[in-house]
Amino acid sequence: MIQCPNYSCQASNAEANQFCHQCQAPLPRRFLWAVGHRAGDFSAGMLISDRYLCKAPQIFLDTKPGLPPGTLSDIPSPVLPYLRLTPHRLYLPQVYGWADGTLESGDVVRLMFLENPAIQMTPPDSTDLPEDTQESPQPLPPLHVTWPSASAFQQLHWLWQITQLWQPLSNEHIASTLLSDHLIRVEGSLIRLLQLHS
Repeated sequence: MIQCPNYSCQASNAEANQFCHQCQAPLPRRFLWAVGHRAGDFSAGMLISDRYLCKAPQIFLDTKPGLPPGTLSDIPSPVLPYLRLTPHRLYLPQVYGWADGTLESGDVVRLMFLENPAIQMTPPDSTDLPEDTQESPQPLPPLHVTWPSASAFQQLHWLWQITQLWQPLSNEHIASTLLSDHLIRVEGSLIRLLQLHS
């Protein structure tokens, strides 16, 4: 269920709805990438803080997009590079908020959610499913997977983007992000990073 972002409505809507069934306000789909110790241990269908619904490993849907996200009183040091690198947000995700989630084992984990993540929507595996079946979010393909089928010009363009990001990330002591195969993703002609790594 997604809560209507209209403050005077806030009706619960089915995930498949594009508009609120009560007031016809658009229902934004805000998919977030979770970062934190054991962030990948949450199973699809788990709800964190009565708000963030796990859709795939480390991918969550904000079911209350009209409410401000959780914040912390002090800015943790891992957040600072994201804030300083805001001018490069075309390539990098941005900090969205925080929440504490409880794993099936009972352990409580603090998660940082990133918006504008390097994810894509993939159609359902079967064509026999009902029409209202939602596409599922998945990370964009990694650079090393798309590299062999790309033209030399496209490869050169991706390398140019990586070199443009090297110095800003190096200034924040997180240039190692650009050396991690699993963090560099491709969206058409753009390089996108899943998260920053120190």
